[in-house]
Amino acid sequence: MAVRIPLYYDNSEGVSNPNLRQMTSLQIEEIKDAFKQMYFESPSVSLAVIGSSGNLGTMYDTRLKAGAVSVGTSAFPAESVTQEPQLVQIGLSRIQQNISTDSAPNNSGNIEYPVYHYEDESGNTILRSMTLQDMYDTFVKDIIDDELSVGGAVYTVDSNTTISGYTAVSDGSTIVPIYTDTRANTSAYNASEIPETDDNTTITYYYLHKKNHTTPAYESPARITRLGNIITPSLSTWNIVFKSIIRYMVANIEGYKLRYSINGSGLINGTQMTDTRLSGGAGTYATYQAGVDDYRAQEFPDGSPITINTYGLYVTQE
Repeated sequence: MAVRIPLYYDNSEGVSNPNLRQMTSLQIEEIKDAFKQMYFESPSVSLAVIGSSGNLGTMYDTRLKAGAVSVGTSAFPAESVTQEPQLVQIGLSRIQQNISTDSAPNNSGNIEYPVYHYEDESGNTILRSMTLQDMYDTFVKDIIDDELSVGGAVYTVDSNTTISGYTAVSDGSTIVPIYTDTRANTSAYNASEIPETDDNTTITYYYLHKKNHTTPAYESPARITRLGNIITPSLSTWNIVFKSIIRYMVANIEGYKLRYSINGSGLINGTQMTDTRLSGGAGTYATYQAGVDDYRAQEFPDGSPITINTYGLYVTQE
């Protein structure tokens, strides 16, 4: 591991006489933040919301619905012959993880990155360009370890469509939930509506959100040209370089790859998604005479809300 101290031109004494100085720890932290903001803008391990068949797997929403209606011509069918409330299970696979296939950053001529002071074997201090590994060690490693790999850093889950600091991820045109918890609503069942087909009420929607990015501000480090001149590239130029490095590292470098899962290892991102239904029991037996020879009976869901399962969006560093 090689952590370097990049150099920059200090204009505090006048632009006509800038001095090449080592960056302070604060200036280095500001560059780290630039790496992070570039990743927030364009993550190389990204999550999309799709209609079905997402590759993070299936989350199930379970609920009870009324049993099938029974009909008699001269009397109501007995409770013993009517069907009990039935279990409904709906699978939701709406999260797609996409991993970038970006090429490795191009350090053309080994001079594309900031310069630093290097002491050679004779004790002489010379200027040397940072390598790609130096960039990883100096700027990116801590960002991934301490910030991007923590829960809710890049993506989070919430039951609200808007939360501070994030933007809801749409399916391309509309903000849709990644998971919906539904449950039978006992007050919605009426004997006069037998056969009753209304089997659910939405309890909670859950949405995927992506972290917003801001325009980073930092001191531009110096770099060397092919002719041996020391220049100060623009921040927009460095931002392109920083983005290519952190995107490649997060997607490809062993030990720093970020990967998402449903109920996998790592840290949870935001709210846990809960699947609830009624506990159920004997069912609520109901009857309705719809006509002279039309006697109907049906059993409605009953019981108290219980949690069947919980799901979480997890991130891990591999």
